[in-house]
Amino acid sequence: VWYGAASAEGDGAPKPGDKRINPTDSAEMVFVPGGEFLMGSDPKEIDELWAKTGWDADWKKYAADESPKHNVKVDGFWMYATEVTNEQYGKFLKATQHREPVFWKDGRFNGPKQAAAFVSWDDAQAYCNWAGARLPTESEFEYALRGGDDRVFPWGNEYPSKTKCYCLLEGVVGLLVPSETGLTRKLFLKHVLLGYDNRYGVLDPVGYGVPDPVGNYPANPYGLFDLEGNVYEWCADWYDKYPLSTMSSDDFGQKYRVVRGGGCYCYPDSQRCAVRRQSLPDGVDGHVGFRCVPLPGRGP
Repeated sequence: VWYGAASAEGDGAPKPGDKRINPTDSAEMVFVPGGEFLMGSDPKEIDELWAKTGWDADWKKYAADESPKHNVKVDGFWMYATEVTNEQYGKFLKATQHREPVFWKDGRFNGPKQAAAFVSWDDAQAYCNWAGARLPTESEFEYALRGGDDRVFPWGNEYPSKTKCYCLLEGVVGLLVPSETGLTRKLFLKHVLLGYDNRYGVLDPVGYGVPDPVGNYPANPYGLFDLEGNVYEWCADWYDKYPLSTMSSDDFGQKYRVVRGGGCYCYPDSQRCAVRRQSLPDGVDGHVGFRCVPLPGRGP
């Protein structure tokens, strides 16, 4: 029996919280039950959230692609409990002779339990093919993020803190947000790019904090770790506007793939469940990784 999509009830049907192991890469998987949810956000809730948090009003423009909020039905599925680690990715490299990520031998990035990074969408697809899996769809990822309700963040509605996720926040990556330093956002980013004050004492070659070992923060209600923070994660979908959206963008269409889940260099507003971002499928970044959804019909 394998671990793919499953929504049927009855004897032997998976239940929320069930765990299994993928024998190919030893990854732990948890079952996410199917259901319906409201995907995205709307301008009113964005305005209310920004008023409550005091976030920079200019950042609201990055939420435009989250509208309109719309109902989506998702079948039950198994999902890796964590992002794919370097240890697991190393097994894939050894078995397939696939190309190594850049900085693969750099000690700042190759810890066995660190989330694998500098992995393109194409690389992630190759890993999934080897592991008997696929990338999650964008709707599956947001459904998993929300944990069964309409929460703002994977852990609930509480503002991100050093106990919630690994993002650009005082006490989490050892950096202060602009409002606490008196720096403008532009100067603050310059400080980050120059390599000041990272939690590890060093920065990666592109100037941000390095990925954390997976599972350092509490799981969400489905038993999934690090859905926000640490590294962004590839989704299967092309980046495009939502149904009924009137937004136009040159980025829409078959040019970029969706990444979800916020990165360790991102501000707290980017850790919301509804946040969407995009990246070129053949591009790599030190803060983009992935996790898998197993395919049905595969296994021992």
